Amino acid sequence: MDVAPELVEQEASGSICPLLQDTDSRESWLDQGMENQRCWHGARGSNSPEPEVARTRDRVFCKARVSVTHVDVKTGKFQVRMLCQWAFRTASLKSDTEISYRGVPGIRVPGLQTEVQESRVWKDLNDTESSSKNRTIFWRGSSIFWMTGFKKYPVSDFPFDRHVICLQQIDFVWRVHRDDDTFYDSMKVAWLDVETSSVLAEWSPLPATVQSCDDPDKPVTTGDKLAPPDSKGANLPFATKFQIRLRIERKHGFYVRQILVISTLITLSSCSPLAMPPTEDHMGDRLSVYGGGLLTLVAFKYGIMDHLPSVPYSTFTDDFLMGQIITVAFCILECLVVYRYTLAKTWIDEVENYLLVVLAVGWGGLLSYTWLFKPTRRTNWMNVYEQQMDDFELAQADLQVFPSKSSRSLFDRVDCASPINIRDNEISGWPQHEQSVFPSTGSS
Repeated sequence: MDVAPELVEQEASGSICPLLQDTDSRESWLDQGMENQRCWHGARGSNSPEPEVARTRDRVFCKARVSVTHVDVKTGKFQVRMLCQWAFRTASLKSDTEISYRGVPGIRVPGLQTEVQESRVWKDLNDTESSSKNRTIFWRGSSIFWMTGFKKYPVSDFPFDRHVICLQQIDFVWRVHRDDDTFYDSMKVAWLDVETSSVLAEWSPLPATVQSCDDPDKPVTTGDKLAPPDSKGANLPFATKFQIRLRIERKHGFYVRQILVISTLITLSSCSPLAMPPTEDHMGDRLSVYGGGLLTLVAFKYGIMDHLPSVPYSTFTDDFLMGQIITVAFCILECLVVYRYTLAKTWIDEVENYLLVVLAVGWGGLLSYTWLFKPTRRTNWMNVYEQQMDDFELAQADLQVFPSKSSRSLFDRVDCASPINIRDNEISGWPQHEQSVFPSTGSS
């Protein structure tokens, strides 16, 4: 009997929702969307049969909106704001009207610095069931969380770079007070919908990916007993831990128009003396235009350093600008060389004219490719995820740190005779230092 939670990852909407029916019976994503709405209305108790209301007791439905508020490529810092809207239903067998025993909703993110701005719940009397058969109380809630963390930002494709911000493992919990460091109970989340946005004009958000982090070997329980698969009054399957990965990509329009287009125009203007005849009378004018264009490109490159990421490796924009500087420098060397060939000035003049056309077509085509086709050929998201895995995700992928099934398999692989586990072969070969003896206060 398969008793694991039936959680489906939805790439388009960034949500996880348990399905009320068998996963093999669904036919399209539209059916899943309708099922999600039925789950939400089942929690509210409106337009749904009584058995569906009974299934949603003590199950939390959450709509989360995650906004990216700060991204610093140089320091590797990021900050997000998470607004959660809660909805759940509790039994009211004795006409209880308070929820003091449950506390307020909260999240626990060990790998990030989390600050709770607001977290509260209130009763919704319009959707509260007052019948003798289903006497329940419907609750709504709202919470605002600020999460700050650090990650690496590879920007070799700047300004067409993509990044994955992993919020690591988020535990949905119940706290007595919103500022408590500890929690007393895990939250049974039956439906989670994540919407991603960005308050930064430079970054464009994409739908987030949501994944359940609960142990797949752990059975789904309803209260204290195991839920039968075909019982009509069984509660919905739930999860308590999730991993949310935010996907953002840089808006390239500003950098293409303000940097690449202007530098291309400067380069083509600087190479215009190629159309002049390579004679002694035009030698000074040609070199002056070349030199002025080269200095202009260098000054322009260092003048826009504040708008470029400060990294110790070259980016796509750096290579683009450096190629234009090399082009102008090549024209200067070409002018000095062809000046010596006085006997073949006629065909050299024609070659320079063709060279000017080739440079104009080449840099114009490269600029057109960068502006029109480069944005559609960004790095695949799977490669981005593999390149930007943080320490938490790398530790999860290491079976020696996080065993797959039980901790017993971990001790089977680790040599418990030595308390120090050295993986580096060079360090393991170092000689061991003798143990120093430190005298106590009373010894001489």
